Amino acid sequence: MRGPVRRPAPLIHPGAPVRVVAPAGPARDFEEVERGLQVLSRRYEVRVDPAVRSRKGYLAGDDERRATELAAALTEPDVRAVVALRGGYGTMRILPRLADALAELEAAPRLVVGSSDLTALGSAMLAGGVGWVHGPMVARLGRLDDASLERLFRIMEQPGGPQEPGLRGLSSGRATGPVVGGNLAVLAALSGTLFLPDLHGAILFVEDVGEKPYRLDRMLTQLLLSGALHGVAGALLGDFTDCSGPEGEPQAEEVVVERLACLGVPIVGGFPAAHGERCFALRMGDVAEIDGDRGTLSWVGG
Repeated sequence: MRGPVRRPAPLIHPGAPVRVVAPAGPARDFEEVERGLQVLSRRYEVRVDPAVRSRKGYLAGDDERRATELAAALTEPDVRAVVALRGGYGTMRILPRLADALAELEAAPRLVVGSSDLTALGSAMLAGGVGWVHGPMVARLGRLDDASLERLFRIMEQPGGPQEPGLRGLSSGRATGPVVGGNLAVLAALSGTLFLPDLHGAILFVEDVGEKPYRLDRMLTQLLLSGALHGVAGALLGDFTDCSGPEGEPQAEEVVVERLACLGVPIVGGFPAAHGERCFALRMGDVAEIDGDRGTLSWVGG
């Protein structure tokens, strides 16, 4: 991915129709979901089918239900955005069923918002040249801080890059490229499939939750050995929430930096876009510049 995507994530306006979908895990706290829906409804025309509350073990209903719902949302004529209910697991399972809907997105893009397991859908979109927004999902909206909510709505509605928070330079140098990535575990699982986008020339963004440092090492090693990280221009690290290892051993961010060191690219860390209390949205596929000496991220053309 040597330049911006062919179809960046589109912008929407307050009051626009927004469809909520559950392509991954089931809702675990319905009160939390209702609070999130209320937050979203104060700004947009929210459409949600009762079936999003379905449950089949660790999935929000069977593959047929989830795939049919998501495909319909991605192609619903007047819907301007599709927002995921929550992550968990399951989006990868239905990607082959979404071929027609994904193909239609290039002609009629929708703003797709999600994170965690929704990295699978976002990656498939980027592989087809369509951008998306890595951001907080419905089940979390009711407990986000004001800064995270304000940033989410700004990114959904306004052009230009937002002011970025103070970050940390972890490996020197500067790099410019489209921001691509998401949840590290999902990216590693997509390695070797048609759904992992070309990362050549990209700023790789990774985050994760609940993974021990050695597992983060293994995921990155999988991506390195598969050749998926060949030609990556730089790396932006999000939060690694609850990823601590035993005292005295290398911790999550240190392990990630060490595994990426062989690429010889600038690395910037500390971006609050993951599973922590603060979750800042990112426009995936948009072009940014990172500076590993100054610890900065700036959006090109923003």
